[in-house]
Amino acid sequence: MFALILATAFAAPEKPDVSAKVKELQKERIAALTQVADLSFKLALAGRIEPSEALEARVALLKAELETTDKESDRIALYKKTHDAMKAIEQLAWDRFNAGRGTAMHAYKAKAMRLEIEIALIKAGVELPSPPAPKAVPGSKAPPPKAVEPRS
Repeated sequence: MFALILATAFAAPEKPDVSAKVKELQKERIAALTQVADLSFKLALAGRIEPSEALEARVALLKAELETTDKESDRIALYKKTHDAMKAIEQLAWDRFNAGRGTAMHAYKAKAMRLEIEIALIKAGVELPSPPAPKAVPGSKAPPPKAVEPRS
């Protein structure tokens, strides 16, 4: 009996189910990062923050989502969603640069991140559509802008 008491006294205490707690915290983190990504894009559109801040928020969200995803098809869907967001952020950065309200650095940073996502998608066997032709400015008689980056 004394051996039984000693065995139970020094046995490792039972651990609560940490995986359930971790999953709950991961869901909460993704929800918070989703809000950050959405709000930062809106703030960048309004010119209140730089596009690179929206870019960083989107990358943080992707990383958090990938940590919770095991299926390859779900991972590809996350990369596609992020790719679309990266294209919008990159376009915003170029628009700001062309309007004299931003630097080319932010646009190139967005481009580099978008290309990183594209590379991951291509390695996964996903075919990406060709980019659409630039649109003309409504009400303008000028031809649509060329999809060419500014020269240094």
